[in-house]
Amino acid sequence: MTGLGNRRALDKALPAAEADQSLSIVIFDINNFGAANKELGHYWGDKYIRTAAYALAREYSRCFRFGGDEFVAICPKGLEELTIEFVEHSFGSAFIKHGLVVSITGSHGNTLAEADEKLQELKAIRKARDL
Repeated sequence: MTGLGNRRALDKALPAAEADQSLSIVIFDINNFGAANKELGHYWGDKYIRTAAYALAREYSRCFRFGGDEFVAICPKGLEELTIEFVEHSFGSAFIKHGLVVSITGSHGNTLAEADEKLQELKAIRKARDL
């Protein structure tokens, strides 16, 4: 559906990428994806997934769909913030209803675990702000 590498491909690429000091791991998560998918249906959920994949694939060939609404890119160190800014801007945000906004959040680290930990912190801050 996305044209990106799958979880198995990521599992193969990750050890070398995490060991390479010139690379960073960037992880993205679609905010409010589950609620939007439930509210609008799978057609729109699939569109959000394809939109995120397209934004990533425009920048890097080493991109993967990590899970349902999570994506990973392997990028050169120093370009992490630009990558995140580009993908978040390209994806944009969509107001669904009742204050539900679908957007994407990215974070980076030297390892997938580090990037994911930072992402979870950012998501917790965003959720607290939205309440």
